Amino acid sequence: MTYDAVVLGEEVLAAAHTLARRRAAGELGPDARVGFAGPTTMRPRRLALLLAAWGGSRADALTDPGTLPAVPRLGGRTLVLGGASSGKSAFAEALLAAEPQVTYLATGPRPAAEDADWAARVARHRERRPAWWSTVESPDAALELTTPTPVLLDSVGTWLTAALDDCAAWQRPPGWRERLDERVEAFVEAWRARTGTVVAVSDEVGLGVVPATPAGRLFRERLGALNERLAEASDRVLLVVAGQVTEL
Repeated sequence: MTYDAVVLGEEVLAAAHTLARRRAAGELGPDARVGFAGPTTMRPRRLALLLAAWGGSRADALTDPGTLPAVPRLGGRTLVLGGASSGKSAFAEALLAAEPQVTYLATGPRPAAEDADWAARVARHRERRPAWWSTVESPDAALELTTPTPVLLDSVGTWLTAALDDCAAWQRPPGWRERLDERVEAFVEAWRARTGTVVAVSDEVGLGVVPATPAGRLFRERLGALNERLAEASDRVLLVVAGQVTEL
């Protein structure tokens, strides 16, 4: 196999960032064949998925390019599922690490001064993201999914929480269900209509115990149903458990 470019001697994620900058500068076209060479401690399955998403393969004898999955450069709609603190967000970010432009759609609430834990979590996510990514903080996922650049939506669960809040679903006044259904339908239709690259992160809520509160049960029921609809309209669905990735 011959390559148009080989990225040498860098940690795998840093190499992807180098590739992104070279693509942004016009040094490499979108269909350039890229090889990655250098040591890595990343597990083979995770490495294979990421290299395929970046449009590359190993340029040494450690991995046979013929064994890579048939995912020619990440495109279309990818849903990344996982439990809390499973590594799903970091993996979703890594999938887009070689893209020269990415719009990060943050659907969660802005950090409040009284919630230090949430503020620290948001800060960690910001520090992980490349400096050339643009961040949009908005609960209007249907609108933001029309942007032409690759989009990382993190997360579906925080989007749903904002929608539940806005529809007063916790208090259940007359008409809340119809208002929520309208927002969910708009989100799903925007996801289905998306032709450019998009990665959405969502919590897999079906593996735990039944929540003890009505609000918890409502959230789990609604997010589970939304995940199912998004998965049905996705080009690929990935499940992250303890940092390990399985394609569903």
